[in-house]
Amino acid sequence: RAYTFAHPERASEAIAKGRRVRSPRELSDDQLEKLKALVESGKMSVAEIAKEVPCSEATVWRIRREIRSA
Repeated sequence: RAYTFAHPERASEAIAKGRRVRSPRELSDDQLEKLKALVESGKMSVAEIAKEVPCSEATVWRIRREIRSA
């Protein structure tokens, strides 16, 4: 909600497109590529990947879910 109040133009745009209002992701492109590579390798636990990237375990789980559903 705080993001919606801080960026009403983005909220209006998302609503017009029928999408949810979401704050932008915090990972850089390099971090995201590294995270995906580590998830796909399957050699590290979620906690280990989160420490390596660095990011939260929730982010690792979300990316893992996105990879497996694709």
